[in-house]
Amino acid sequence: MFTDIALSQMSRVINCPGSVNICRLFPKLSKNYGSVANQSILAHWLVGQILLKNVDPYRYLNKAPINDNDQIVTCEMLAHVIKYCDIIGLIGAGQIKQRYKFTAGEFVGFGGYPDFIFYNRDTQCLTVLGLKYGFVPILAFRNWELLSYAWLFYETNLKLNFHKINSIKIEIYQPRIQTRQWVRKVWEIPFAEAENEHWKKIQESLRLCKSNRLITRCGDHCQNCHALLQCQCNLETCLKIVNLSGVRY
Repeated sequence: MFTDIALSQMSRVINCPGSVNICRLFPKLSKNYGSVANQSILAHWLVGQILLKNVDPYRYLNKAPINDNDQIVTCEMLAHVIKYCDIIGLIGAGQIKQRYKFTAGEFVGFGGYPDFIFYNRDTQCLTVLGLKYGFVPILAFRNWELLSYAWLFYETNLKLNFHKINSIKIEIYQPRIQTRQWVRKVWEIPFAEAENEHWKKIQESLRLCKSNRLITRCGDHCQNCHALLQCQCNLETCLKIVNLSGVRY
């Protein structure tokens, strides 16, 4: 079962599948959200209220509508969320926060909540668009989280219904980053490239997560890994840095 792997962590799963079994030893740390994360949760919640329930978002202004989230809806957040909803409206009608998961097969239970996913029958393009509400720039290029959503949607919907796909489009929208080239990023690839390269890597990584192998690898994906202090690879990397710095210990 893969219900404990969040697709938001797929970059780490791809680059270091061995970390998954180590992190399972520390389940209580996996829900340690900060203020930025809670703001993102609230922003995504507002998107669902607008697009799924057709609710006037201004009714939540200066309020904290999520009980377990102390974040307040500000004018800035409303402006960003409404613009994001407008972008989705331009692409086409889709589903927000809809769970996609396998009902049978090798990866039963592995699933997640894509912000927005849409299949265009005319262009035969599958689009996955994500709202990122933090301040850290995120690339659309090889975005493993959104590639995993595309793979899941294809396996559970389009593949079963014999839909043809020409291309996969990955889009990231970051409204709080004011630099123009970072606000909205798009990466489109042929379906064959996604299927033969990226999706195969996703499946191979998930299979490694099922094994008891704890082979790990350090890198940018180590950020926010709550098993970092128990990772032998991280310890070895730290010792190498100390040796190279010439510090005696």
